[in-house]
Amino acid sequence: MLATGCWSVLIVSRSASKGIRLYRVFRDDAYLQVMLAYVRQLYEGHVLKGVAPPKDAFFTESGYRHLLSSTAAIARQAELIASTEGRETEHHPDADLRQFCLRFSSNRWQT
Repeated sequence: MLATGCWSVLIVSRSASKGIRLYRVFRDDAYLQVMLAYVRQLYEGHVLKGVAPPKDAFFTESGYRHLLSSTAAIARQAELIASTEGRETEHHPDADLRQFCLRFSSNRWQT
């Protein structure tokens, strides 16, 4: 939405218990501005400096907790467009499913 200026996006979600679901999420400019402010803080304060952020870096900030609750509210308001729940889905015969498999190695998750 930020790159294109569109007012909604389609998001595909796939889970073992709910199948494939297609949602429409509508743009919220105020939310996007707050989100970008936190991305900027993370980038300037940690990425550019090569310093890992502390665990729960922004969690003590009331603005960040508001961002998290806004994220949940936006997710709840997403419009379900289509669902395969209750139906079996197939993979393309040439699909490389390794990208979706996680393996645990050296005390961290890797794809």
